[in-house]
Amino acid sequence: MRKIEILNKNNNWVEIDFCGLRKGDIFRIFDNGKRFCDKKGNKQWTAISEPYITETGIYQINTKEI
Repeated sequence: MRKIEILNKNNNWVEIDFCGLRKGDIFRIFDNGKRFCDKKGNKQWTAISEPYITETGIYQINTKEI
């Protein structure tokens, strides 16, 4: 089970749906209760686009590393 959390204006992590991410959001991902870490060791990101559906039908968002 995948969970997405954003850092809100009060510096609290709040769970949202992936489709609820917006450009500028700082977010992190949990897979089956474990915090996701990419190949570079990043554990949180900033959204630099709105979520979109790829040609293969998968939701995606463009990010930059924090």
